[in-house]
Amino acid sequence: MGRSAWRRKRRKRKIGLLPIIASIALALVIASAVVFFTDSFGFASSMRGLFTASMVEETDADGMKIIDGDYTIDSPDERLENTHIKGNLYLAEDIGDGNVDLINVTVDGSVLVRGGGLKSVFMRDCILDEVKVNRPDGRVRLVFSGKTVAESVDLETSARLVENLSENGIGVKTVQVMTEEKVELAGEFDAVLVLVREANVEIESELLNHLTVANTASDSTISYPDGIYIENLQLDGSAYLFGRGTVNQAVIAASGTSELEGHFNRVEVTAEAGFFDLIEESSFQELIVAGGALNNVFSLYDDVTIHLLELNEAVTVEGRGEIEKVLVNAPGSTMEQIPLDIEFLQAVSIMIDGHEISTPDMLYALREHGDPEYVPGEVASSQVPEPEPEPKPDPEPSSTPAEDTGEPEPEPEQEETESEPEPEPKEAGDENDSPPGFTLEIMSPSESDEILTQGKNLLYVSLNTEQPEHYQVFLGDEKLNYLEEVKQFYGLVDKEAEISELEAKIKVVPGQ
Repeated sequence: MGRSAWRRKRRKRKIGLLPIIASIALALVIASAVVFFTDSFGFASSMRGLFTASMVEETDADGMKIIDGDYTIDSPDERLENTHIKGNLYLAEDIGDGNVDLINVTVDGSVLVRGGGLKSVFMRDCILDEVKVNRPDGRVRLVFSGKTVAESVDLETSARLVENLSENGIGVKTVQVMTEEKVELAGEFDAVLVLVREANVEIESELLNHLTVANTASDSTISYPDGIYIENLQLDGSAYLFGRGTVNQAVIAASGTSELEGHFNRVEVTAEAGFFDLIEESSFQELIVAGGALNNVFSLYDDVTIHLLELNEAVTVEGRGEIEKVLVNAPGSTMEQIPLDIEFLQAVSIMIDGHEISTPDMLYALREHGDPEYVPGEVASSQVPEPEPEPKPDPEPSSTPAEDTGEPEPEPEQEETESEPEPEPKEAGDENDSPPGFTLEIMSPSESDEILTQGKNLLYVSLNTEQPEHYQVFLGDEKLNYLEEVKQFYGLVDKEAEISELEAKIKVVPGQ
């Protein structure tokens, strides 16, 4: 091959490499540009922060360093102070488990935390808008101190937030839990919002204004200390709440199973198909089931007390807790417990302890006598073994021979005096008003009344008149109380007292 031919061949190879090299270089430039301008939380953003910071750094009249762009900290044990960052602040992964100190730092954009361990990221006297925590390979501890204020903190991975504020410090306004990993919150945050399913949140606070479990956060567990005060609770997703704190107002719209523990002033249930376990020693001042809240079940554990249960929709109530009063505004509810009092806002009925109840008198008869159809007179005659005086018409046969002897006039007088059961009240009452006869009944107190009766029995007196309210009844010198619901008089007597001796002490007097 001649020299000229060899040169031509070599020249062709040299020219052929240039387009390849140019293509590769162009591809690298395009890829770098895409990563540089689209990555918002990684290496490229860190580099971008370094470049912009180094180019636009300046100091204002107050001595605050101004960075008109992003800034990145990518090594442990760094300290940044007296700085105003007009872009984002990146705490990079290279910080590892080390600590970072931010003192008197203002960030207009977001603080993106990917590094820092339990040794803490300290933020003192800082003004922050949004803080996002996302460290996939470890747990971060953030401490907000002094006069630091942050509009929101989003926890995308496990973290511990601590507030150590100066007097009148604001701290974190809203915490959003966006991870199922354990989250610990120690401080008086304005609002905590749980957004993911099966979240695990531990609150170490004395005061919390708003606690919300979103409908995307079903089966979450939230624990808080005894003594915490939560102003507002919103359950849109089912949750397990543990801790004997106080919740002022709660709205429960969560289907599925939820467990509630603590002391609740007012709870409104708007959920459908909810199963609510009310844990031991919890109390509810008002528990209101809203209209349209269908197919809900409440299970009351031991020592649970509901002071007022308002039923605007049918529910099922199970368990062994106590209900003091029920307001019924809808039919169809079923209750195992026998409440102490009931009021029907409409002409409806509900099932209580297997009995259909539609009036307060029926509840009273069920609670006191075990039968909503209880009639005082019938029970008295069956319980007292001495109603033999009642069948005093027995003297009638003896009057026949008296008439045969020719002395009919004295015998009718005997008949009148012996056949009437009223002579005893006449002797003990006011002779001028002919008081009606009466029937006595002695009842042992129920367990719920044992304390009130102080170890004594209850005495009930029924007058043989349709208007007993027009009379007064005395047991000796003690005036008995009148119970309008059952039209009976009642009082306390010794457990050893006998019907016969009490009858002699009864006085029936006109006037109430």
